[in-house]
Amino acid sequence: MKIRVLILFILIATLMVFAIPTQADDDGGEEVGAVVIEGKTCWGFVPKPNGLPRLGPWIKTTDSQQVMTPSGNIKLTCHFTHTQIIEKATKSSGFACNTAWGTTYDTKIVATPDGYVNMTCVVKAE
Repeated sequence: MKIRVLILFILIATLMVFAIPTQADDDGGEEVGAVVIEGKTCWGFVPKPNGLPRLGPWIKTTDSQQVMTPSGNIKLTCHFTHTQIIEKATKSSGFACNTAWGTTYDTKIVATPDGYVNMTCVVKAE
């Protein structure tokens, strides 16, 4: 039961990022390159020492970048700061990351004792 509640909570609260991408084009009007969206709100957490997500406190940032490649793959990167006391770097992976393009479990998050957190979520094109 606790695992179900944890998974449900993570699915709902881990990350909510919504943006409508537009394709970059060159002067000739043809589609080229990747689409980059910056500054959208990202939610994250400081992982527990055993690698499990914490149920709070949640951390928030707008220091984010979403990159959609021409093949349709999307990589979301978020940079946070935190004030939690941790003795060594903690990391977690495989948690739910909800994006405007769907939910992915191709995820990683690392928190350092000096107060920084880096999170990546990758959504593969179908």
